[in-house]
Amino acid sequence: MRLLNTTLVAGLLIAATLPAHSATNEDVDNSFYPYSKGVLTHEGVKAGLVIDQSNVEKFKDVIDPAMLEFISQGWTKITVGETTSFDLHPNHVQATRDGIGKVKLGEKSGEIEGFVAGRPFPEEPSMDDQRVGEKLAWNYKYGYNWGDNAAIYPFYWKYKDMNSGKLERTIKFNFHFLNFKHRVNQEPLPEITPNPAGLFRAIYVQALEPFDVKDTQLLIHRYENDLKRDNAWLYLGFQRRVRRLASGQVTDAFLGSDVMIEDFEGYNGRINDMEWTFKGAKNILVPFYHHNDLTLSEEHKEKDGYQFVEMGDKGNR
Repeated sequence: MRLLNTTLVAGLLIAATLPAHSATNEDVDNSFYPYSKGVLTHEGVKAGLVIDQSNVEKFKDVIDPAMLEFISQGWTKITVGETTSFDLHPNHVQATRDGIGKVKLGEKSGEIEGFVAGRPFPEEPSMDDQRVGEKLAWNYKYGYNWGDNAAIYPFYWKYKDMNSGKLERTIKFNFHFLNFKHRVNQEPLPEITPNPAGLFRAIYVQALEPFDVKDTQLLIHRYENDLKRDNAWLYLGFQRRVRRLASGQVTDAFLGSDVMIEDFEGYNGRINDMEWTFKGAKNILVPFYHHNDLTLSEEHKEKDGYQFVEMGDKGNR
């Protein structure tokens, strides 16, 4: 597991942005621009504050439970940065405005109607809405993320022993993502045609190094119809054969890591696979940071000058 000594920005955890009433343009503004009327505050939290094992209990109300455990164990610490708004592309925001009053859930979990692009349900979530958790899940699924298409190269996984900090393995990847539907920024808009299979997204992963996993490749086809299961194929370079993955295999460890295929992008499953319940909203520190303000690694330096963020604390000892 990698732990970074990173700068966190005080911000809204908008794990909630959905309705029991019809959305308005004001709801869209509040959803995408939460700091427009002022930034959030918490007693004692200010830029430059270092939260570590010695004082973390004072700030536990604004720290994610998993991160709280890491800090309490002395594995890492965080330095609070200035509040920053990382705005999404204006086309995504406009697509959300265009969808006001047109999007609704279907009768079954995993069904949605009237959605074209943007954030399906930008209204503030309400405990009175029995299906608000499901709406939040749709917001997550159709989040802007990396946009309509993306290539992440190179992408490194480093396997470390949590007790000793010893680096055991490094895998170099090439990741690609393509949205067939709900596109807002790159032509064709809002979808790629023809699309006879009715795909929403494709994910392609290729392992480049080391030799024992070189050319291992994963291809996932996700359907627009959330009730249909993904098609996924795995090519094993050392066996020189392709095999189709059963649905249950997406929860197996991927290449010996702690990560499942279902963990890609945070959650890489169907809406219909889970029951979604809204437990409430809470303001916490979230891990967004200014790349060049951090300690950059001298390892894996790219030809264009890009450097990765260096590991810190227990992950780098």
